[in-house]
Amino acid sequence: MADERPVVVLLSHPQGRDSGDYSHRVTLPGQALAAHLRVIDLQTSHPDSVTVALNADLLVVTMVADPLVASLITLRKQAGLPTAYEISDDFADFPPNLPAHAFYAQPQIQALIAGMASNADLLQCSSHGLVRKYAALNAHHSVFPNQLTEVPALPQRDRLLPSDPVLGWSGSAGHLDDARRLAQLLRAWWRHRGRSPHDGPSIRVMSSPLIRSVFEEAGCLVDYRPSGGFKDYLAFLDRIDIGFAVIGDTDFSAGRSDGKFLELASRGVVCVASDAGEYPISLRHGQTGLLFADEAGFITALDALFDSPAGLEQIRSAAHVYVRTERTHERGALERLRHYLPLLEARIGRDPTHATNIGADPGQPPGTGLIVMTDASEAAFLVASGLHNAGQLEAALTGYLQVIEQRPDFYLPWQRCADIARALGGEADAQHFEQTAIQRLELQVRTALSAQTGSAGSSA
Repeated sequence: MADERPVVVLLSHPQGRDSGDYSHRVTLPGQALAAHLRVIDLQTSHPDSVTVALNADLLVVTMVADPLVASLITLRKQAGLPTAYEISDDFADFPPNLPAHAFYAQPQIQALIAGMASNADLLQCSSHGLVRKYAALNAHHSVFPNQLTEVPALPQRDRLLPSDPVLGWSGSAGHLDDARRLAQLLRAWWRHRGRSPHDGPSIRVMSSPLIRSVFEEAGCLVDYRPSGGFKDYLAFLDRIDIGFAVIGDTDFSAGRSDGKFLELASRGVVCVASDAGEYPISLRHGQTGLLFADEAGFITALDALFDSPAGLEQIRSAAHVYVRTERTHERGALERLRHYLPLLEARIGRDPTHATNIGADPGQPPGTGLIVMTDASEAAFLVASGLHNAGQLEAALTGYLQVIEQRPDFYLPWQRCADIARALGGEADAQHFEQTAIQRLELQVRTALSAQTGSAGSSA
């Protein structure tokens, strides 16, 4: 029997699927949602991305900033097909030290994202801070925060004594300012305790050598671990008792997720967090963690944990229960369905739950899992794009031409060849590439729209 469940397509810009952000915002939510609907993970580097995106029962665009995708949203709206647009970072306030700053700082990119978010049928954000700032873009908006996929049993902490909880912090280069703030707070706390930072306790740090130096320059005794993979990070968390989530006073910080709290709590680590952004929404002060607004609050929080092992144990246990029961991807998928199903019902003209097996009818098969849609040409395309971004135009041109040999029907490498040819002064070649790109794209759109018409006619 044919699978009649609606198809949800998660459309992203070209990137590695092994990053933490991609896992939290695409892969893991997609896998959980795939227990109820057919879900496809697709990137715009796929030669068939236009056709698949146009025909999806529901298209979820994950903060792609592309004029073509903006046009696809409009075409879908005209065809009565719903689209959700996700804002997962504050695109108008990217810090200068992050690689994406130059891209998102462009006024035309910010206007493009705002227009796509407004034109979509649903605006979804990864934090309440982002919704507060961008809710005016779309009357239909919701928060889908980060979740956890697996939470192990609460680890035992038999070693705990009043004087020896282990402090720890981990962060990427993008958290440099957070590290500086935390180092100064720790210095103030040690001074308050009448101790020199070099007298301990030490702080375990997993990050870059640059951030290690930030703590050392503040006089902290550092037990350093270089950055590693996610398994290394979890092993790092298993060796600490108190972790920190420090964020700055910026719109970008206010829009961040509470991922540090979730990760710490899942491993039985008490989180001491800034009373800002997402943390005061998800973390209950004194119950599942401790919040601080200033230096005095930080000192009070850390004193409470060091001076009361029983209180530390109670908090870590309550936080673990919270994330294990309330912050799983299975729970998150149900919240997404609460917003997605009305859009799908309007699209397909019936209750989607009859086809999705929500409610677990044992006579129907379970979800088939997330479909990661890839093409053999994408790897070469990503290499050529990297060369292009690095300014190696001739090498990039060669790479794009190799992609064209594999998939001559894909419009995007033709367009990239046009851009390079024009930059190298070959206007005639640029016009040829550009016209070919337009022809390929128009053919894909016509084919997709014809498929929609045929499908509507057959179901009438």
